[in-house]
Amino acid sequence: MCTDMRKIYKKLAIVFVLMASSALSLVAQTNNVGIGTNTPDNSALLEMQSSTKGVLVPRMTAVQRIAIVAPANALLVYDTDSACFFYWNTISWVSLCNAGGVGPAGPTGPTGLNGASGTNGTNGLNGINCWDLNGDGIQDPAEDMNGDNAWNALDCVGATGAAGANGATGAAGPAGANGATGAVGPTGAAGANGATGATGPTGLTGANGVTGPIGPTGATGANGINGATGPTGPTGFGIGPTGPTGPNGATGPAGANGATGAAGPTGAAGANGATGAAGPTGAAGVNGATGAAGPTGAAGPTGAAGANGATGAAGATGAVGANGATGAAGPTGAAGAAGATGPTGPTWTLTTPTLNANGTITINGTAGSGGPVTTTTQAWICAPNTAGTNSLLATGFLGTSSNNHIDLVSNNIVRGRLSNLGEFFIGATNTVIAGDLMNGVGNATFPWAINGYTSFNGGGVYGSVQSGTTNFSAIEGAYIGTGNGSGVYGNNQGTGTGAGVTGNYVGPATAATNPIGVSGYSDPSTAGNGRIGVMGDYDDVAHFGIGVIGLSLGGGIPIGNLDIGVVGWRTNNANYSGYFNGNHVIANGTKSASVGTSQGNQLLYVTETPEVWFEDIGMGQLVNGRATINLDPLFLETVLIDDEHPMQVFIQVQGECNDVFVIPGKTSFEVVEKGGGNSNIKFSYRIMAKRLHFADHRFGNDPVWGPGDTRQYNSDAKPRPIDYYQGLQMDAQEKANPTAPTYPAGLIAPATAPQNAARDINDTNPTNGTQQAAPQQANGGTTVANDTQQQLQSLQQQMILQQQQMQQQQQLIQQQQLQILQLQQQAAPSGQKPQ
Repeated sequence: MCTDMRKIYKKLAIVFVLMASSALSLVAQTNNVGIGTNTPDNSALLEMQSSTKGVLVPRMTAVQRIAIVAPANALLVYDTDSACFFYWNTISWVSLCNAGGVGPAGPTGPTGLNGASGTNGTNGLNGINCWDLNGDGIQDPAEDMNGDNAWNALDCVGATGAAGANGATGAAGPAGANGATGAVGPTGAAGANGATGATGPTGLTGANGVTGPIGPTGATGANGINGATGPTGPTGFGIGPTGPTGPNGATGPAGANGATGAAGPTGAAGANGATGAAGPTGAAGVNGATGAAGPTGAAGPTGAAGANGATGAAGATGAVGANGATGAAGPTGAAGAAGATGPTGPTWTLTTPTLNANGTITINGTAGSGGPVTTTTQAWICAPNTAGTNSLLATGFLGTSSNNHIDLVSNNIVRGRLSNLGEFFIGATNTVIAGDLMNGVGNATFPWAINGYTSFNGGGVYGSVQSGTTNFSAIEGAYIGTGNGSGVYGNNQGTGTGAGVTGNYVGPATAATNPIGVSGYSDPSTAGNGRIGVMGDYDDVAHFGIGVIGLSLGGGIPIGNLDIGVVGWRTNNANYSGYFNGNHVIANGTKSASVGTSQGNQLLYVTETPEVWFEDIGMGQLVNGRATINLDPLFLETVLIDDEHPMQVFIQVQGECNDVFVIPGKTSFEVVEKGGGNSNIKFSYRIMAKRLHFADHRFGNDPVWGPGDTRQYNSDAKPRPIDYYQGLQMDAQEKANPTAPTYPAGLIAPATAPQNAARDINDTNPTNGTQQAAPQQANGGTTVANDTQQQLQSLQQQMILQQQQMQQQQQLIQQQQLQILQLQQQAAPSGQKPQ
């Protein structure tokens, strides 16, 4: 309690400093005031002495106290309603009557008895297990179907599945030469087949037992009676004496000197001196010995094979019937005597065979030959359809003249078809989409339906619409699956500068045509953000690249180590490198202008506000203290200025005056000098007005990032260095240690590798037709070493590229210096040496 009272004394002492009484004498020293004393203490700003009077603070009701506007911190009043002093403590009024603290809490009453527990419900009847065939709940020996002396789910035998379809019958081998036919012995009587045993009936599955009802829950016991609340402790009173002020502490030791500030920027490098004559080239150094190859890491352990599932019990095999007794072989008859040799037959000659229109062949001969003889089966005729012509001298054909299909068969399986309409199918026997002339359909074994390869100056696949009017393309791709495939996929694995997909329009440039190199279209029936006309995706942490690049009128392709989503470039800084038409153009980061400087192109950033403003900047001058500025009429056509949307004007005077104020209007504003001044100084102004049709916009949700607090997806952006080479180093470090991005549920994160990467790795080699397996990644394997080697080679290539760029820049600087020197020589008067 004493500690609390000391706090009250200190607070009252602060209040007394602000009080004065006109009834008492006031004595002002140099820096302090005395009331009731002529010698106030030097340590006190205000000292009051009296043995007959006190200090009377303002008295008011609680309503009046609460109605005080913006009370100062430590303001003290007396509340007549509660008969207590109150002081304002930053955010609320605090009563000094509660300074004595709260009395101790009374003891807690005893806890009431717990209610009786409810009785448990009766157990339900057990159901019948699937192996309990007779439903008697007893483990019968006959019910142990697998013979493991355990009755469980392994004894539950399901119905036998339907027999699989028989495989295709293999082609019959060539028939061997017939041997001489022996005499047929008498056939013995066939034995009677044994009777097939009857299949025993399958027992019925017993019904599950009824689950017993749940017993009622016992009543909850009554809560115990709360103990009586203890009496409140007495409120503290009285004001104790103020304790003596403690001596000042010793002065602490001086702190250590602060760290030395960062070195100032390095001055600009002086101009390079003239290049000296190149010295003789030194002898080439001896190549160092090649280091020994590191040991190959051990292969990881092979995982254990999974356990084989239990084999179901085989059904009982019926008894085989007894074979009948084989009859005794009959005796072989005696060989007959050789007959007499007949007379020699007549001589006859074969003529040219005839190919009939139905595919049969007729063999003719002279009299006595037995001809003509015609085959009973038909052959496939490889001859012209015109009778009497020689197939070796005219174009032959392979096909049919009937209205039937021609199927292509191998291994007794139909692989394709030439239809009677002229359609050609591989992997199918009918059309997939109406209008197919040539159709290739892939399957699980051969997923690539149509492939084209070439190693020469031509295309692997080429399509061309030669003439006519059509809205379709020479080559079209459509993806209607459920994965992440593409309609058309282009892949360039060469060493040149070719592209994965190239579009080139060289047709006529007329008003009726749209000369488009590459066009993208998306099905409008697709929901969500799935409607994408053209998408460019670059995703590679080991290299640099550009997602989409668009060039106009010979625009340049940025070189160097860059990571850019979209590039639009037009030569000579003319017209538009990119054009967007819509209410919003959104960039998640900053918007910048790239401006050329002596330190390379530097970024200048755009000011952004929660509202949509247009601004204009100009100059004006006061004439006898007043000036009227009329806004640009063309600027007025782009903004909305009215009573609800007034313009904002900012003035910066450029001379001495009595300051100025602005009288804004709708099409102009007036600048007036204060105090009736009549200055004639100049001033600059900056006006801001709401953009027409966007006057009431303020903020606006971006639904791409989803609902809720999206600050979790934000991250600090490192400032770009001014120096070019430091910028390259920063880009290389960020590529080597990329930050894993986070995406909301409404944003589709790009895959770590293109979905068609499997085709890139497992592509078919067109030279030998063999499949190349994808390399397997193994801990400690050679693939990891290869990856490391590739990263080292990539860094070396980057260093070489940077060195080449430095050399190019040095050469450019030397050329510019030479041009400047030549211009100075031309401009210098005759006989004078340029500086």
